[in-house]
Amino acid sequence: ATRDFAYDTQQLLFTKPLKKYGYLLGRFWGAVVVAVVPVLGVSVGMILAKYAWWSDADRFGPISWSGHFWGIVVFAIPNVIIISTAVFAIAVLTRSTIASFIGVIVILVGWGVSQAYIGNLENEMLAMMLDPFGIECFDWLTKYWTVADKNTSVVPLVGVMLWNRLLWLGVGMLILAASCWRFQFATRKTLATKLTDAVTSSGTIASDTSTGIPAVDFHHGGGTVLRQLWSQIKIDMFGTMKSNVFLVVMFAALANMIPSLLFAAKQGFGLSALPVTYNMVDLVRGTMYIFLIAIMAFYAGVLVWKERESRLDEVYDSAPHPTWIAYTGKLVAMMMIIVLVQCIGIAAAVGAQMYHGYDRFQLALYVQELLVIDLIGFFCLVVLAFFSHIVSPNKYVGYFLFIGLVIANAFGWSLAKVETRMVSFGDIPGHIYSDMYGFAPFVKGMQAYSIYWLLFTLLMSIFCVLFWQRGKEKTYGGRAVIMWQRWKGPVLGLTVVALACWIASAGWVYHNTRVVNEYVKSDKAEELRADYEKTFKEKHEDAVQPRVVDIKYNIDLYPEQQKLVMRGEQVLENKDDEPISEVFIHTANGYETELEIENAKIKEVFEDYDYTIYELDPPLQPGEQADMTFTVSYEPEGFKDSVSNTSIVQNGSFFNNQIAPQIGYQSGFELSDKEDRKDHDLGEPEPMPKFAPEDLEARRNTYISGTSDWLTVETVISTSKDQIAIAPGSLQKKWEENGRNYFHYKVDHPSLNFYSFISAAYEVEVRQWNDVDIEVYFHPEHRWNVDN
Repeated sequence: ATRDFAYDTQQLLFTKPLKKYGYLLGRFWGAVVVAVVPVLGVSVGMILAKYAWWSDADRFGPISWSGHFWGIVVFAIPNVIIISTAVFAIAVLTRSTIASFIGVIVILVGWGVSQAYIGNLENEMLAMMLDPFGIECFDWLTKYWTVADKNTSVVPLVGVMLWNRLLWLGVGMLILAASCWRFQFATRKTLATKLTDAVTSSGTIASDTSTGIPAVDFHHGGGTVLRQLWSQIKIDMFGTMKSNVFLVVMFAALANMIPSLLFAAKQGFGLSALPVTYNMVDLVRGTMYIFLIAIMAFYAGVLVWKERESRLDEVYDSAPHPTWIAYTGKLVAMMMIIVLVQCIGIAAAVGAQMYHGYDRFQLALYVQELLVIDLIGFFCLVVLAFFSHIVSPNKYVGYFLFIGLVIANAFGWSLAKVETRMVSFGDIPGHIYSDMYGFAPFVKGMQAYSIYWLLFTLLMSIFCVLFWQRGKEKTYGGRAVIMWQRWKGPVLGLTVVALACWIASAGWVYHNTRVVNEYVKSDKAEELRADYEKTFKEKHEDAVQPRVVDIKYNIDLYPEQQKLVMRGEQVLENKDDEPISEVFIHTANGYETELEIENAKIKEVFEDYDYTIYELDPPLQPGEQADMTFTVSYEPEGFKDSVSNTSIVQNGSFFNNQIAPQIGYQSGFELSDKEDRKDHDLGEPEPMPKFAPEDLEARRNTYISGTSDWLTVETVISTSKDQIAIAPGSLQKKWEENGRNYFHYKVDHPSLNFYSFISAAYEVEVRQWNDVDIEVYFHPEHRWNVDN
């Protein structure tokens, strides 16, 4: 619709004897045909997926040609036409490609926002008719379909589905007709043209009022460079912020974000939740970041190519300013825009909290999450976007290269079986914020990887400055020569220092993630689990093992170091009718375990599986008991690619007794995924035993454990002075010793062999309930919740 105007050929065409409706409708239907082609790629991809070398062809059933055909006819083609009419109308009336793109964004955001309101309508028929894409109809018609129905049936084009399709196709045709009616074979006058016409019609022509070239004083030095840098930042930043595209995209982002923030206190099934800050942060990310990434990706190309597209590059080349100012100014301008958008998101989130009457805003948390952690990731993406355009021959290749690099970085490493963040560009370990411990368990890894990637982006930025096209030299060979000429003096020194620091940080990260903390690749871990089953299941799963009848724990917890020492004394009893000569022990991976069993010695150790066979001499006879003592310890060293253990933390530790040695073959370590089992020739996963009252063997084992019955539990647990520890049972005694708090708990009735231990800096409030004093433990940060 805008091609003639983009290439300025409309004046030639408008002199020809064209028919308006033929001219426009030919272009429209041609565009529709082109737009349908990528939609067909969905079906093509589904059909070809079974032939991909990495896929399991047996997971795909027969091709449902009717399903593909019906989906294309009922949904794909009509929805393409409906959207195309709106976009085409915008393009015809505005004669602007940018306006058309903005129209697409507004349509999609408007539809997304409307779904929140349509979903709350009690009149289902009205809700289905208001959805222009027919998705509400599809969901309603297939709501109660069985799996067999979904595999064999298609949605019939009758009733409400037919009326929905006809209604919105009719609306689309009306929009198309209106746009054709409004179109005129005429060139629209710009403001400059109108002013020129006005001057010409008045017969007044401005005279030459030049007064000569003014005197100019040239200044050099650091102050001048800083003023030039600030000038570059202001021009690029305010030029971007004033553009119509930026304003419309920001409006769309707010329209998408604000309703989600306002509904933050509403949950499914009529429930409600407090609009706590960490939840609001996630909502800002989920609703606004797609628009922020679009702004960043689009304007990175605009800023890099701005001077060359406006043919001012030679003017800038002749100006007396360093080359690095252009790159740095544009980079800083883009980051300031991102900061501004993030601040708008923070303001909207705080406003939503105020709307809900929630006043625990946690502004520091907003800053940490959105303006520190996320900003580092955005900075890496901006540098990558600039790099893509600087090395590309034109802007559109730059866009393609950037998108290609982002996709390859997101999916390529996993396909190549590379599992380290050291090669995944800008990848910083994930984290979970807690009001108990903040970011504490994740800080080391996040800091180390942030430094690592920031240093790498500094090296990329130095290359971008050196390779920056300042004049008319376009060939890579010529630009390379200029790059080597620029690489001297302070730039060379900065490069050497940055490279040395980056290599040092890389060594530090590698040492912690691959040497101090041994890493097992996912496919290796999967193979070990498969081998564990193959090696021990047949021989050990049904073997008679002693059962735990009594256990005492003595636990020392050191939250500041995330350190744990668990000592246990448990009584084993042979409750079967035959002697037990061997005991199979499975220890927790990642924990150091020392163990002794009365009258037993180690027969065989399988370190890869954390599995040990003990031989009893003499064998444990039916009805006899034996003592077992163990010590389980844990203390993290350095940092990992990702924090794998968040059970023992600086504040709010929560771990269970599964870290203690487990007796017998553990079926819970078997592979459960059907396809994974097939890959390792393990057969179908075994279902739970059928319910049979006469099957006493199956009934003796609970889902908790197959080697313990109801037992007695007693625990002494210590923690730091500022924390309270909780264990199963009733509190018998508490005391202080050597600057630590000690607690003695005991379960006064038989218990299943599964329970948790907790330690945190709780505040205690005593409340009355049926004339009994009840101690309420809560974190100080949650006083707002307790009071309300």
